[in-house]
Amino acid sequence: MAREIKAIRKKLDAINTDRQNFHLEVRQVEVRVGSRERDNTHSFVPAEVVIGRKDDKKAVIDLLMDSNVEENVSILPIVGIGGLGKTTLAQFVFNDHQIQKHFELKMWVCVSDMFDVKNIFAKVLESATKEKPADAEMDTLVAKLREKIQGKKYFLVLDDVWNGDHRKWCRLKEVLMGGARGSRIVVTTRNEIVAKTIRQESVASIIGTVESYSLKGLDEDASWSLFKQKAFKRGQEPENISMVALGKEIVKKCSGVPLAISTIGSLLGSKNSEAEWVYFKNNELSKISQNVSDLLPTLKLSYDHLPSHLKHCFAYCSLFPKDCWFDTSNLIRLWIAQGLVKSSDDQSRCLKEVGEEYFMDLLWRSFFQEARTDEFGDVIECKMHDLMHDLAISVAGSLIATLDDKERNLDGKTRHVSLLVGYDKPISSLCEASRIRTFLFLNDLMYKIDCDELFSSFKFLRMLDLSCRDLDYVPSSIGELKHLRCLDLSLNENIKKLPDSITRLQNLQELILWGCASLKELPRDIKKLVNLRHLEILGCGGLTYMPRGLGKLNNLETLTNFVVHSGSHFKHCGGLRELNGLNKLSGSLMISNLGHGKDVALEYKAVNLKEKQHLHSLTLFWSIQGDVNDWDVVDDKMPWEGFQPPPNLKHLYLHHYPGSRLPSWVFSLTNLVKLWLCDCRTLKSLPLQHLTSVQELFLVRCLELELANDKDGMQWQGLTSLLSLCFSGLPKLVSLPSRLQHATTLQNLRITNCESLKAIPEWIHNFKSLQDFEIDGCSSLTSLPEGMGRLTSLKRLTIKNCPILLRRCKRDTGDDWAKIAHVPELELL
Repeated sequence: MAREIKAIRKKLDAINTDRQNFHLEVRQVEVRVGSRERDNTHSFVPAEVVIGRKDDKKAVIDLLMDSNVEENVSILPIVGIGGLGKTTLAQFVFNDHQIQKHFELKMWVCVSDMFDVKNIFAKVLESATKEKPADAEMDTLVAKLREKIQGKKYFLVLDDVWNGDHRKWCRLKEVLMGGARGSRIVVTTRNEIVAKTIRQESVASIIGTVESYSLKGLDEDASWSLFKQKAFKRGQEPENISMVALGKEIVKKCSGVPLAISTIGSLLGSKNSEAEWVYFKNNELSKISQNVSDLLPTLKLSYDHLPSHLKHCFAYCSLFPKDCWFDTSNLIRLWIAQGLVKSSDDQSRCLKEVGEEYFMDLLWRSFFQEARTDEFGDVIECKMHDLMHDLAISVAGSLIATLDDKERNLDGKTRHVSLLVGYDKPISSLCEASRIRTFLFLNDLMYKIDCDELFSSFKFLRMLDLSCRDLDYVPSSIGELKHLRCLDLSLNENIKKLPDSITRLQNLQELILWGCASLKELPRDIKKLVNLRHLEILGCGGLTYMPRGLGKLNNLETLTNFVVHSGSHFKHCGGLRELNGLNKLSGSLMISNLGHGKDVALEYKAVNLKEKQHLHSLTLFWSIQGDVNDWDVVDDKMPWEGFQPPPNLKHLYLHHYPGSRLPSWVFSLTNLVKLWLCDCRTLKSLPLQHLTSVQELFLVRCLELELANDKDGMQWQGLTSLLSLCFSGLPKLVSLPSRLQHATTLQNLRITNCESLKAIPEWIHNFKSLQDFEIDGCSSLTSLPEGMGRLTSLKRLTIKNCPILLRRCKRDTGDDWAKIAHVPELELL
């Protein structure tokens, strides 16, 4: 033992000597996410106010509104280095109320470095029509775009333009010149500086028909305001005077560049002591070049301070092209498949939750931006700044490769590959990188894949995305991919059956099959996939049953649809009892093809939804087979308690519900935010008084439902959080419930195909928050109330298929025109 200790000491002495010889410094290492003291929830709230750009916004708007410009359509370039906030300024201008009112048509297109004229036309047309154009020839696209903009005063933003090819710009301008006088195009570009080294003329000098707007850095006060928002808790300046002085010194080094300020501020926000700030300023920031046009070294500082697990997750993002939107759940799924997300010490937390924490930490540190959230405040998608993407490529090195039409050789170190638009070489050309773990096909959908060759060449795959590849079948050789953790076969509409060999993939965690419309059945031995966590099968309309043994997948966290077998049971068919023990299920669950006869009563009891505490959305879809007249016979006797969801459920959708009254447990869901009742043909009453959290209520084709028969109307008065309300296909709706007028939070109201509705009540003016109002197919409506004129928040009014009402609303001459003339957006059809 003494000798072993002596040997260990000798090794430690040698290490210490090397440290001194190589001038290595001792540094604190972040061990885990969340070292900074934060609020109880780790959430991101996008800033509502853009800091320090009000003067720039006014200047740009003045240029856009300038009536002295001679051309019908003029182009204004906004020029500045990367990270200055050109896109943010353009968004700030685009969403200004003056711009919204001044221009008839507003469009936004992100161009980036792939300057393909046909692609740009397609994107402009999509932005104008809000519909993705079908694959079309150039002539067709041009004709449709000309028709859309002809004679209209439009505003178009072409964001992040790199290409200064004069010929391409001429082709683009020829089509875009068809707008009315006063139309404007804003182009954001950084090429006025970088173009000097790559071509004689810059983008701005080629395309500018109005003097370009040169964007500068933030001033000292704005820079400090932005830094405070990122570096200090709740954006409040600390009482420590020396800390403030130190922060202002660091801000000066950022030269007013918002991206640098945000990134450095977020980095220092994770460091609690003044000593750590001093060390950063003197030993790290001081070594960075102050060349303001080269931000990568500054951004690299923030990367260097990331914990190792976040470094890997950030670098992995270089698999995707610039300017793409990251789907948060998809990105986290990829991280998990590659083993980048580590299990938490808290055994109650699943890998998905840990991955969400990783993502939010990168977002909070400004490695992601432009976050979009859902109604729960959860981030569902985001983007990465171009410079951050460059940094991700830099730190990933040869480990990650994105392949397009440019020549690039892979080597044995490459582990992750994505094929982008333009790549057309066969899979065999990549065989040198035989240890690839990720394969993403993001290229042309016409690119043909030899699956057998793929499976035999890359046996170390952990993530394989074969979505939307027009596959007719999956070869049995897929069973050789022993390391595979995530398999995406979504939107392959011709696949009818999966090979039995797929159940040999013991490490498979995610099987994504949504949109495989022809799929007839899931693997019968699916219970062998013991590590399966996510099974996504929405849009698989060919499925008629769930395999027996599904309930043994105890790790299952996602099951988007459970199809109840409607015919005679056979040995491979699993009933509703399979759901009983799957208590880790989270997110959304649909149970479809439910029966409503006495023979299914026992199975209903076994579902046990109440114990599935992580569900936030539940859809119950009953079969429409059988005699409607028999439904009420079993209504009161059905054991609905088996379907009682956990009390924290947020969304509930009931389709073809067979009873005249809703189950009693519906009204105990006090956290319910969204309630949809569709095609509930025998439903007669709807007590709502306890559902005070409901924000969205849709009542669609409930033929027997009477809403105005409630004498005291208390159920409507209780909807104190209601934001969106839809009445559609309700033949017994003669008038709106009187107590509905107390739902003053309402923002969106749709009334469609309610042919018995006689009038919109005068008390409609109580809806002070109403922004969007649609009336469609209500032929008995003959006029609008005077109260319409008092809806001062109303931004959009749509009236369709109401002949008498439309005549009264005719512009300038109709009897009801004065009541709606104040509404900015009118659609009268």
